[in-house]
Amino acid sequence: MGWTRGLGRRIRGRSATNEVKGDDDVTSSRIASPTRPTGDAGQPRAVRAAADRRRDLRLAREVAAGDEAAAAELLALYRAPLRAFIGHRLAVAGGGGAGGTGSGADLAAALDDMEQETLLAAMQAIGGYRGEAALFTWLCAIARRKVADCLWRLGREPLPL
Repeated sequence: MGWTRGLGRRIRGRSATNEVKGDDDVTSSRIASPTRPTGDAGQPRAVRAAADRRRDLRLAREVAAGDEAAAAELLALYRAPLRAFIGHRLAVAGGGGAGGTGSGADLAAALDDMEQETLLAAMQAIGGYRGEAALFTWLCAIARRKVADCLWRLGREPLPL
């Protein structure tokens, strides 16, 4: 019964048909939930995720077949977030404090190397992508291993996988 305690406060302001009053984006008869936000097109997150997975699988198949346009699209979609992910892992594991990498130039060089190694490994293994996880998740798994290998070679303790 504890989870229902605040339910009355959450549904106030909704009509008898469960439409959200005053919200032009939500026109369906379901209550918009903060755990299931709707997108610009009014689609639930799960629907968008399924569409993203289909796109990821299509891209992976086309890249594996040698389609350069698909490879360019894949890079355009995932290069910046992947670079941010790698940069964060390198900064946390090796930046600042005792055992740090030293200068920002060292970190930038390591970031460039890890980005290239990750993308090269991903392009070589893209035929093995099965679509069970998002393509970005798959890329991050490759990046985690590459960063851990790099830190091990430099004699630093890698972050837990």
